[in-house]
Amino acid sequence: MWEQGPNIILGEILKAHGIRGWLRFRSYAHDLEVLKDLKSVIVQSRDGRALPAILESVRPFKGSYLLKFGHINTREEAEGLKGAYVLVPKGSLNREPGEYFWSEIIGMKVMDLTNTGLGTVASIIPTNGHDIYVVKGEKGEILVPAVEGIIKEVSLREGFLIVDLPKGLIGLNEV
Repeated sequence: MWEQGPNIILGEILKAHGIRGWLRFRSYAHDLEVLKDLKSVIVQSRDGRALPAILESVRPFKGSYLLKFGHINTREEAEGLKGAYVLVPKGSLNREPGEYFWSEIIGMKVMDLTNTGLGTVASIIPTNGHDIYVVKGEKGEILVPAVEGIIKEVSLREGFLIVDLPKGLIGLNEV
């Protein structure tokens, strides 16, 4: 999920699906349970126009998801939303302690247990088991598993992560 001002982008509408206004949706969220609890979202077109939408239904479909909004009832109406983003106010999402938005992690400085700088989180790779933080710095690119045993501290206020990397992880990607 990415931040856009006070809102979080949950994903993108790919295309219309069927004739009754269903939409094919690519989720940026690691877990789509977040959508199942929402009653309303914001649909933002590529040109920046944003409209509230009542979310009637969400279901998995061939590696993506299908969404149904209350005001979209025909294929023609659905086709008009192709490429739009689905957003929610940041405060409307429930998080467990230790859960962070990608937008909070990307750009953070990364240090080891001795406070040696390793670089900055440049991107995040989602996997089935856990995310992987792509850290870029003087030592090249380091792929850091985002798991409790490796991520020792996250300071949103100070903008850094402390990690305890396994031996051999630095330089692993060098050819």
